[in-house]
Amino acid sequence: MAPIWLQAIVLGSIQGICEFLPISSSAHLVLIPELTGWKYLGRSFDVALHFGTLVAIVVYFREDVERLAQKSSRKLLSQIIVASLPAALIGLTLQDWFELHLNSVFSIAVFLATFGLLLGVAETWGRKNLELHNLTMTGAWLLGLAQSLALVPGVSRSGATITAALLLGLNRADSARISFLLALPVTAGACFLKLIQAGPWEFSWPVVLGILASGLSGWITIRALMGYVKRHSLRAFVVYRLILAALLLIWVGSTRL
Repeated sequence: MAPIWLQAIVLGSIQGICEFLPISSSAHLVLIPELTGWKYLGRSFDVALHFGTLVAIVVYFREDVERLAQKSSRKLLSQIIVASLPAALIGLTLQDWFELHLNSVFSIAVFLATFGLLLGVAETWGRKNLELHNLTMTGAWLLGLAQSLALVPGVSRSGATITAALLLGLNRADSARISFLLALPVTAGACFLKLIQAGPWEFSWPVVLGILASGLSGWITIRALMGYVKRHSLRAFVVYRLILAALLLIWVGSTRL
């Protein structure tokens, strides 16, 4: 079995990459222990991974974060608050149920494929001609509902919000941008709740390595995706999700024979 420090780096890197690509970080973090036999590193480590991705968002979008306090950005700030409400409400009431009943490899494969196909529909038929300032409060609420679906492993928070944004008519770049900005309060809230659940903070090298790995890989991934969506479609991620889902279903079937 790999040493703990290597597990921390690998899991942190996977969190940072998959949190921002529309491929579901929760699905990959559930599957890695299933495939490798690695043990759960604890709630403090969960907090570390989320904190690292939160830092990545703040660093990359620091100018947007600073502008949110200005009067000219009050509409966007209000939309982010409105969009955060569904995830907060549903997360507080149903997160444990989702993790208990929808955490199997089979269900992850189903949600990977289903929401991958929805992303493909949005990429194909979304108008993609609106900018972020065209987003309405109703649209922000719908983005929030889409974001709340990411509580289900295999859905992908960024995938669900980007899909919804494309269906609302936003262009790819602004769809990705609003997806990342919406992650700020949700990720901060997740850090806070997991920190309470974890109890007293446990300083350890796996925790430190998890923060560094998820933060660095997250920043690189955000930067790469923001550049990618300006020139390319999102169909590559649809294909990835469908292939991964198919492989998981084959694996589940083989283990039951």
